[in-house]
Amino acid sequence: MPRYKFTEDGVQRLEDGAFIPTDPLNPDWIEYQAWLTAGNVPLPADVVVLPDPVLEIDAKTDAAIIAALHPTAGRGEEAGILRDQLAQLLNTLGIDATPDFARLNGIAVAEIEKAQAKKEGLDA
Repeated sequence: MPRYKFTEDGVQRLEDGAFIPTDPLNPDWIEYQAWLTAGNVPLPADVVVLPDPVLEIDAKTDAAIIAALHPTAGRGEEAGILRDQLAQLLNTLGIDATPDFARLNGIAVAEIEKAQAKKEGLDA
């Protein structure tokens, strides 16, 4: 049974959770090296999965656009004004509008169409 585990910063002894520094004079490190020499293998380090910042930004952007555009789209705002609002919103979020503008403009158009369809349904 493994007695040690790799960590992000070195090695951890499992029985007491002690971190073993990579110091050749440290008795725990010497013991660990002897354990390795005997053919033992430590457990691998835990995998840390970091969130994808692009997906996080996209989710925040989509939520912000829908929240910002839905109320104004229902009041019949012109598409050009909505595009300007999109560009301002992207700048506020610190996103370069150029690469994502087509996708985000598509979201805005979809929201406008939903609002218009809803309004037409109420007017009928």
